[in-house]
Amino acid sequence: MSWTPTGSSVACQRADPDVPAAWRSTRPDRLATPHARALPAIVILLFLLLSYSHAATTGKVIGLVTDADTGEPLPGANIIVVGTTSGAMANPSGHYIITNVPVGERSVRAEMIGYRPVVAEGLLIVPDRTAIANFELEQTAIELDIEITVVAERPLVRPDATSKLAVVTGDEISEMPVKEFSEVLALQGGFTTDSSEEIHVRGGRTGEIAYMIDGMYVEDPLYGGFGSQLNSDAIEELVVMSGTFNAEYGDALSGVVNVITKDGGSRFSGRVEYTSPILNDSPYRKKDWLGSSSDVHRDSGGRSLYSVPDLEDDHDLLVPLLGEFSGFIGGPVPGVKRLRYFAASRYYNENGYLPFGYEMERDLQGKLTYLVAPGVKFGASLQRTNKRYKTYSHAWKYRQEGAPERRRTSNRLTLTWNQAPTARMFYSLGLSRFKQEQRVWVPGQGAGEEYTAPKTDNNSEFYIDGYSLLDRHAASLTYTFKGDLTWQATDHHEIKTGIELKRHDLSQNERTRLGALAPVEFQEYDREPLEGAVYLQDKMEFNYAVLNAGLRFDYVDAADEMWDDEEDPDSPIESVPARFQLSPRLGLAHPVTERTVLHFAYGHFFQNPTYDDLYYNHLYHTAPYSNPDSIPELALVGNPSVKAQKTVAYEVGLQHQLTADWAVDVTAFYKDITDLLATEEVRRFPYHYIVYTNLDYANSKGIDLSLRKRLTHYVLGSLNYTYSVSKGSRSFPRQGFFDVYSGQEERHREYFLDFDRTHDIGLNLEVRFPERFFLRPLASSGVVLLADFASGLPYTPYVSPGMEVEVNSARMDWTGTVDLRGYKRWRFGPLTYSVFGQVDNLFDRRNPLFVYSRTGKPWDSGSVGEGVEKTPDFLKNPAHVGAPRTVRAGLSVAW
Repeated sequence: MSWTPTGSSVACQRADPDVPAAWRSTRPDRLATPHARALPAIVILLFLLLSYSHAATTGKVIGLVTDADTGEPLPGANIIVVGTTSGAMANPSGHYIITNVPVGERSVRAEMIGYRPVVAEGLLIVPDRTAIANFELEQTAIELDIEITVVAERPLVRPDATSKLAVVTGDEISEMPVKEFSEVLALQGGFTTDSSEEIHVRGGRTGEIAYMIDGMYVEDPLYGGFGSQLNSDAIEELVVMSGTFNAEYGDALSGVVNVITKDGGSRFSGRVEYTSPILNDSPYRKKDWLGSSSDVHRDSGGRSLYSVPDLEDDHDLLVPLLGEFSGFIGGPVPGVKRLRYFAASRYYNENGYLPFGYEMERDLQGKLTYLVAPGVKFGASLQRTNKRYKTYSHAWKYRQEGAPERRRTSNRLTLTWNQAPTARMFYSLGLSRFKQEQRVWVPGQGAGEEYTAPKTDNNSEFYIDGYSLLDRHAASLTYTFKGDLTWQATDHHEIKTGIELKRHDLSQNERTRLGALAPVEFQEYDREPLEGAVYLQDKMEFNYAVLNAGLRFDYVDAADEMWDDEEDPDSPIESVPARFQLSPRLGLAHPVTERTVLHFAYGHFFQNPTYDDLYYNHLYHTAPYSNPDSIPELALVGNPSVKAQKTVAYEVGLQHQLTADWAVDVTAFYKDITDLLATEEVRRFPYHYIVYTNLDYANSKGIDLSLRKRLTHYVLGSLNYTYSVSKGSRSFPRQGFFDVYSGQEERHREYFLDFDRTHDIGLNLEVRFPERFFLRPLASSGVVLLADFASGLPYTPYVSPGMEVEVNSARMDWTGTVDLRGYKRWRFGPLTYSVFGQVDNLFDRRNPLFVYSRTGKPWDSGSVGEGVEKTPDFLKNPAHVGAPRTVRAGLSVAW
């Protein structure tokens, strides 16, 4: 008997190296029951009318069971996924298919009377993907029932991957020097960050990623982006789809991130961990950090008026200790058969590294899983998060109490029902309630019109009195009904279909000013938009190809009104009609050999603009409140009639297993992006305002290269490189507004987008020593290194007055960080103790995030001798560069 990897599979066999061998059959047998084969189309149609779609949280296992001596198939062999009720019986040709397999590392057992059972441990199950486990069983005496256990190796090549896919397990994330899972995303191929350290995928704008937890969307409908927090201890798998994806996923232009959380295990387990705050002193968080008497504002005695803030002095902490406490527990519920639980929590307090700022985070989540009957599972999960923080603003350095504080809270309840009526068909139903609130305020300052206006010093550098005008209280409540039906119609066709429905309840109360000369604007609205979608896809799996074909229908009703002509405020006010679009998706994977797979993908992808952009200043165009005469000069007007933004994406790639331990994935991509949200100036006497439209466009092209190594000789890791060129008309929706506001000419041609990075390199390298390592001091220890290097962001250089310079024609310097984490474990009885140390930005590299147009440097304006000179205290804004070196340490106990 041998155990060898075959592409995306694990195999227990001696022969037939072609991939995927498990799909070959000596006769066209069908594993489906007669009822499944005869399932009429009307059943699917009725399901589409009565149920709702639920994104994938399960995978599939297929394979071939043969006699180890003769190579003959073993019909009737039983194959089960250990710890679940999922299983199948081999058909007359020895093949089997198991659907509805929970994601994560699973053990699969094959057995038959007269043969020794074989258990394949550690088979990685990925949503929407097919894992292969082929078995060779050895004959033995009936009374001998000693099973053979083998360890499945993680696949390096996936023959059913029709587009770029990355999977990171929770165990891998827990060893990385990261605080948030979003930091893991930045290391993946095609992912880059901008000057605000926001994530972009393959040249798309920020906010073009759909975030999901256990298949349910967790996005902020008002402002976009990930609408929650997530404890890394709760992650089972992080599945990242960049560029193209199947029809079951929608409302995303650039990628999908699906986080699968852990279920309770068969035994009681848990971990508690403490991570210290930053142990080394920040170079910026002290008086006169630039040198003696460098702070501009000083009292009559010559002492700096800058005060070093401390989170513990300003806030009452439940646990009066800075740093992070986190942990989880899980297992079976005592006294209740088939009921398991999992709970995780995080408590975090830390001062920032900049002159002022802090973060406080609280996160509590729980999950119950109940096996109602064989093939029927009910799940319930609850999460509550609370994040309060203050970000640094250089202008408020000497007036910290005037800068706004921020708080984000979320409450998420999800109920799921998963049932398999037959061995070839299962459905999932889901219901979620997701409430989010965002508060931005200055303590003591209300949202009314009266407030103490900020006042600057004589050099117009820093505020010395007053408070920030910004005051916001935004809330969203989203109910989502989802479900899907997956039917393995034949050995070669897996049909998946479903519907989803979202109802939002949005409210906004805000006072803001978008610029010093712009009008003070007040937002107050309540809206209840609706969204829906229907999709149908067919995964066709053959021994020579895998084809994913799907079609998605999306619907949105903004539930608002707008002028009939957005450029004529005197035109009639009409209800905005509902919008819909069709999105075809196609993906093809062709296994050339057991080591090489070609893939191609094409699709149309749509994403609705954020609702705050649709409803912004809505009173100007909503009956009966509409009063066009009240539109102030340069007011920004929302537009609920804008269309969904559209991307047409193509990609072609090759996976190749270089050796038993190394594999490479090369993917070329192209994206044509149209109907992007934009802001356009309208001059129509007597009006002069800016309105949201769909005028912007962009395109992106490039190559992703990924090199992966599985764990051998104590080393594993991955290297991702992306070359890309991203051009377009504007970089973000409100850029047109700011161009008008600052007197810039309208942009008539494509230019490098503000977030374009030509080169991006991400490295994840781990050295791991086992418990029985011959050098005892190194046993159960390891080191994880993360490195991220990228070419500089573009900027527009200044040459001389009156000389026109192409937008974004110059580049900042390269950026690069190296983060390191080392750990050591000891086992004492049932407990495992661990200590670790972590260094971020190991080489203390100063990475530019913003530069002055004259010099291309973050702290040198190059304007000496021209007009009123700015002080070094003002020019050397520490927020213009990335974080300096930080050091942390911690310990944990697991059982």
